[in-house]
Amino acid sequence: IGAGLTAQYPANNSVTLVWSAQAGSSYRVQSKDDLNAADWTNLGAPVNATGATASFTDQNGGAQRFYRVTLIP
Repeated sequence: IGAGLTAQYPANNSVTLVWSAQAGSSYRVQSKDDLNAADWTNLGAPVNATGATASFTDQNGGAQRFYRVTLIP
């Protein structure tokens, strides 16, 4: 989890990611189960920020998963 990104684990293997955002910007949440894997997998639709933070809940977080959030130009 990088700077400005936090994770919460509400229940049932779900993970909620919360990050610093800019209102009006769109973000893509991606994951992979192995950091050595070549490709990241897009999760859900882009997240459109409406305030200073944005969030995404991965319902299939599992025991180990790596995440990144990228700004969509």
